[in-house]
Amino acid sequence: MAESMPSVADRPIRDVSKDNDVCAAILDRSLIAYIAGARSLAEYGLWLTGDANTRCRIASRLLATRRVIAVFRAENRLAMAEPWLREAGAAGDIPARVIRDKGDDEAIGAMVADAASEWLRQRQSR
Repeated sequence: MAESMPSVADRPIRDVSKDNDVCAAILDRSLIAYIAGARSLAEYGLWLTGDANTRCRIASRLLATRRVIAVFRAENRLAMAEPWLREAGAAGDIPARVIRDKGDDEAIGAMVADAASEWLRQRQSR
């Protein structure tokens, strides 16, 4: 089962470094920056240490990404997390883009994590 994570509203926004560190241990930094909404790695780096409003803007996207990582970790399939985030689904949605574009809504994190679980289930049944 995926690890339980508090909502962004329940966590202090002062520090998003833990979420970044978890993501960076598994995913390419350019993908993390993309998901966060940054135009470059340099911009993303500035956001990590920026003011509270800036960190708040990326916190929910990083949390959604951690939820996806937790799904793959629970199934011992961490190496598949990044390719899945970059892959177009049946409806043409790319999970990384969904998180980037709609990640401010915390329900999106749960939805994308559910989609990852379903994708893994389908692969296991083959």
